[in-house]
Amino acid sequence: MPQSSNEIVRNVREVRRRRIEECSKRVKIALLLVLVAGAVFPLSSNAQAPAEWRDDLVEHMVGTWRLEGQVMGREPIMRCELTGS
Repeated sequence: MPQSSNEIVRNVREVRRRRIEECSKRVKIALLLVLVAGAVFPLSSNAQAPAEWRDDLVEHMVGTWRLEGQVMGREPIMRCELTGS
């Protein structure tokens, strides 16, 4: 027996409501996973910050320096300018 137009509209609305509920559940789960991941793996971590490097010899090297030598079979020439702190 064919359905009336009112029954078809009710069925379509019910199907849409179920799909919206399923999508809403998925969105809630995805949001929860993002929040948990953000708490477990923060974007910036102080534990990964490098320690300050200090060297007395380097602290006293002031002037213009020309560094020469072979690097990977080539002869690079580098010029460094060091100023005191």
